[in-house]
Amino acid sequence: MIRTFLISTAALLALAGAANAAPAELGPVTIKVSVAGKTEAAAKAEIAKASETACYDVAVAEYTACVHETYRDAMAQLARLKAMRTASLTF
Repeated sequence: MIRTFLISTAALLALAGAANAAPAELGPVTIKVSVAGKTEAAAKAEIAKASETACYDVAVAEYTACVHETYRDAMAQLARLKAMRTASLTF
C-alpha cells in the first residue's frame, strides 16, 4: 500500500518563470502527502490542497498554472508508485 509521497514545485518554478526571481526568494517546496487509508476522492482532495500550499509563494500570474502542474505531476507520481507496487507483486 502506498502510504505517502512527495509533492515538489522545483521544476514547476522554473517553468513558471521563476528564473527571473532572486535565488533566495524562491526555492523548491516539498510537501509530504499521506494517502494511506483514504478513498481516491479524499486522496485527490489532499493532493489538491497540498498543490495549493506548495504554490503559495508563486507570483499571482503563475499561481494557477503552478497549482495545475503541481497537481498533475503529483497524480503522475502516484500512478507511477501504484504501477511499481503492482509490478513488484507480479511474478
